[in-house]
Amino acid sequence: MKKDFEKNQISSILFAKAHKKDISNYGIARIKKNKESLDLGKVEAIIEKPSLKKAPSKLFAVGRYIFKSEIMDILSRTKPDQKNEIQLTEAIDSYIKNNELVEGYALDGEVHDCGNKLGYLIANIEYSKFDPQIGNDLRKYLNKNV
Repeated sequence: MKKDFEKNQISSILFAKAHKKDISNYGIARIKKNKESLDLGKVEAIIEKPSLKKAPSKLFAVGRYIFKSEIMDILSRTKPDQKNEIQLTEAIDSYIKNNELVEGYALDGEVHDCGNKLGYLIANIEYSKFDPQIGNDLRKYLNKNV
């Protein structure tokens, strides 16, 4: 994504496929595949936490974005939602509606939802497999306490 942005100056978002039961937890995109596309295709819209019925696909934003600086102006004008949170997906959708091109890329690997307790725990356990110090300490703790 970074190399393509440096070359083409096209904003991009990384996506993975969600399970049907999880769609309402994420920003879900509508993507149009085209021959000129660098990966998945052109992001036409993104909707924050849609119902399964209203979801345009199973593709969810995994939290990796590269944008031109114009996104910051749109974010600064984005109004908070009912929870008083500014939704990035709303700003991205406005960005797209302002005729800014956004490419969708497919995740090659796994993603763990650190927005929920189990996903966060699993992400840390997976990380410990690659870090010898944390992995050893975690195994000692589990052997002693589980």
